[in-house]
Amino acid sequence: SAEIVNKYEELNFLYDLSQSLGALLKPGKIFNIILEKIELSLNADRSSIMLFNEKSQTLDIAAALGFDIQKVENPRVSIEKSISGYVLQNGEALMVETLQDIPPEIELKKRDDYKSQSFISVPMIVSPMKIDNNKIGVINVTEKRNREPFSSGDLKLLNSIASMAAIAIYNNQLLKKVLESERLKRDLEIAEQIQSGMLPTRFPDLPELEIFGRCIPAKNVGGDYFDFFLNDNGCLEMVMADVSGHNIGAALMMANTRSVLKSLIHASSSVNEILYRANKLLYDDMNRSGLFISVFLLRYDRSKRRLSFANGGHHPVIWYRAKQNRFVKLDADGLLLGVLPEVDFEEKTVILHPGDLLIMYTDGVIEASDASGNLFGYNRIEKLIAANFALPVRKLADKIFREVKFYSNSTDQADDITLQIMKVKR
Repeated sequence: SAEIVNKYEELNFLYDLSQSLGALLKPGKIFNIILEKIELSLNADRSSIMLFNEKSQTLDIAAALGFDIQKVENPRVSIEKSISGYVLQNGEALMVETLQDIPPEIELKKRDDYKSQSFISVPMIVSPMKIDNNKIGVINVTEKRNREPFSSGDLKLLNSIASMAAIAIYNNQLLKKVLESERLKRDLEIAEQIQSGMLPTRFPDLPELEIFGRCIPAKNVGGDYFDFFLNDNGCLEMVMADVSGHNIGAALMMANTRSVLKSLIHASSSVNEILYRANKLLYDDMNRSGLFISVFLLRYDRSKRRLSFANGGHHPVIWYRAKQNRFVKLDADGLLLGVLPEVDFEEKTVILHPGDLLIMYTDGVIEASDASGNLFGYNRIEKLIAANFALPVRKLADKIFREVKFYSNSTDQADDITLQIMKVKR
């Protein structure tokens, strides 16, 4: 009978559609296949696919057949004030022969604006569970070319097409997210390699000093930075910095800061002049990006055992005076870099003695917290230093890292952990 033939043709049509959509296609190709099949099977005059934008809570026209999207006055509609939005939110298809068939709860601005009297709007939902994450969008079909009304059979067929379309589009979106995640992961790995390559791993073998430093980022890339340089006068320059944030932006700003400081340090200015000029050079970039950076810079004259230092809003350096078994916090006035375009920095000077230790660090050390939110703090780090100051500085640093990790073992590492230690040997 004709009914059996029609049923067979419908099943064959749906099978062909499933085969076409089964391949991993680009979104545009998926849309074209769906709309062409709709036009063929329903003899539709116009049809469109609208995708749900969860962020803006709108439905956006992604593809159309029978009209130009560029000429549509509102290619994006709110899900709260549109027929398509009503269909998506209710998860039920709507077939309209005249505008009088539209449910009264749907608010229409001007019924005269609707050029079409007859249309079908069908939701694309991945599963029967009608939750936002599974809502893909809506397929709209407007009037047949022969102007005959849509039938219940048309509605049933379009529901089947919409189900297949939802799965195909969802799979495509899922694949795109996976590929983007893998690409981001690769980019982060490359950024991590570049950033770690900027931090020193080999330290000078100096008769007067013992030096060591290390950074453990909270994520692949971070904003902590430490370094040392021997200038033309034989003085040792040491820097500890912390850029706000723990992302690629912070890492890029760290790289920029490193370049600026390195060039200024080798110009042999005073330490406060270096920070002054660095702030002027970096201010515009930091102001645009909304980032700022704390920097502690010190210069050690090995022949005179004289330490000069300046601070741009960083934590004070811990100075352990070995002979007196006493701790002193070295600090100087100065704002974070990037807060104001013109900032003066104070410079101070002290004389070190054999056995003295200098510990430079970032937030991740003293602000590491346990499960109850208690901070690691200065007292713990000072007790560690006092009990282990005779160790080589590398082993002392390892011990501090282990203690910080053990203390905060029940929580995720919230911040980069960076240490730089200098010991005066003679």
